[in-house]
Amino acid sequence: MPETKTAAVPSATARPAAIARAQPAEPIIAYHPDAYDTGRDDLRGRQAAGESFLSAFLAGVRSPDVLAITGRAEHFTAFEKAVKDAKRPLLTARRVAREDLKTLRARSLLHLAGPGLAEEARLRSFFGDDLYALCGVAHSLSARPVLEAVAQLVTVPAQPWDALICPSKAVHAAVGGILANVEEQLRTRLGATTFPRPLMPVIPPGIHARRFTRLESARERWRSKLGIADDAVVVLYFGRLSLHAKASPFQLAQALEVAAADGAPLEMIWCGYFADDFQRMAFMTTAKAMAPSVRFHHLDGRKADVRSSIWSAADIFCSLSDNIQESFGLTLLEAMAAELPVVAANWDGCRDMVEQGVTGILADSYMPAISLADVAFRHLSGTDSYDSYIGAVSQFCLVDVAQTAQSIAALAADPALRRRLGLAGRRSVLGNYDWSTLLPRYQALWDEQVAMLDRARAAGSKPSIAWRNYDPALAFASFPSHRMTGGTRLKAGPHFELWDEIVKMPGVVVNMHVLVRAAEFNALRAAFSGGRPHTVEAIVKNFAAPMHPLVVRALHWLVKIGLLQFDADGAAP
Repeated sequence: MPETKTAAVPSATARPAAIARAQPAEPIIAYHPDAYDTGRDDLRGRQAAGESFLSAFLAGVRSPDVLAITGRAEHFTAFEKAVKDAKRPLLTARRVAREDLKTLRARSLLHLAGPGLAEEARLRSFFGDDLYALCGVAHSLSARPVLEAVAQLVTVPAQPWDALICPSKAVHAAVGGILANVEEQLRTRLGATTFPRPLMPVIPPGIHARRFTRLESARERWRSKLGIADDAVVVLYFGRLSLHAKASPFQLAQALEVAAADGAPLEMIWCGYFADDFQRMAFMTTAKAMAPSVRFHHLDGRKADVRSSIWSAADIFCSLSDNIQESFGLTLLEAMAAELPVVAANWDGCRDMVEQGVTGILADSYMPAISLADVAFRHLSGTDSYDSYIGAVSQFCLVDVAQTAQSIAALAADPALRRRLGLAGRRSVLGNYDWSTLLPRYQALWDEQVAMLDRARAAGSKPSIAWRNYDPALAFASFPSHRMTGGTRLKAGPHFELWDEIVKMPGVVVNMHVLVRAAEFNALRAAFSGGRPHTVEAIVKNFAAPMHPLVVRALHWLVKIGLLQFDADGAAP
């Protein structure tokens, strides 16, 4: 039988003592390129945020070994590249297997790019709830899988030493509301009274402010390329250009037309990408028709040169978020870092970043207070897609156009005001949102989580039982009519002489990863080669205790393929 990698088997035996921490906590990264790759055609804000975090983490990591759990070998190759790109020669990327309990326990922390604590808590329960702490990030909450993952934190074995980072106060309130609703259901239905929650700190996404330095040379280059006059006031929007998923262009177009009637010529740059021709027409035909006095431009924001330098061409940044899938608005920070005064919707995380009248201007936003349950039902029942769902909700969300127009006009007419707000915005980013400020907040959270975990270990935390429902031997114990016991007698089967050949036949081995290794496989052959029957108990005693469950399951398999058989003269199963 070929050499196989044997999975560890969950055990509820004695727990090791708490580890004495010699250095600050640093997590293992649960790495998937989808969360960190900014070179993709369908670039999302969460990927930009993920890349920004990872580059900051790698720049500040203190351990020479940077650890990652990856689902595929090619994913780890991408992680190795990210580590290499950090340009720190002493760093080494190392892949950690989920069965590597020693490393998982030593690091004691697994960082997730998203909010998937529920699924990870289930996996962790197989080896003990105190094996490591989980740290995730709640980006957009509107998608059904994300909502359900957050709601499940009430019922899965999430622990007080786990953490779900909320990027804004609005997201924190939304997460708290979801959990409170599930808790109330369980209180009413089951009489439950205790509801442990993970830590839910508010830590905004960060940026590398140095990437967005304003350059006069870039301003001249872009204005010349786009044919923009020196005296024109340019309004910039940077982000995914999606009518239904990010922000409607119509309110901004209406505000631009009103503002253009009162002052300097205005030009609008949409910087991003259109998913299809429908989106392109909405921005470049419908929105343009609403602002005939304004000249419109479009640039692909996925291109590296555009992303890094287009900020310098603009005078004002405007983002009127009106969509429930938008949880923060990272491009506002990027614009502020580029010394652009910002006009933004007073919407979720935007209000955390913009100090009214100091670093920018906020326009009032509105959403119906009456129920939109029918809109949600259409999505949950499969009638509407997710895009249709969030697009339907955004139809009823709006930003005050008059306030927006007034703000744009005031900034267009007053270069000194633009300068004052722009400089204040950059100072705010450097002091509150640059990774040099934010990474220590992550590190403090990780230290707190590991300290809580160590205290729980020292106090003797109970073994987890959450994994039991997922163990088919327990969940489906009622299916078979009989069980092998320690006294069940087995002997060489009808195909015993074909021991080496039969396991190579098609279909005999379905999944080698859950079988014994070659050494144990050959030891079992030796045990039965004398022709005498043996009890299951006697056979199992020949192997180390951690191998006992694997040996028992191997005995079942060997009987199934005819290498062993029940001893008809011995004890019945």
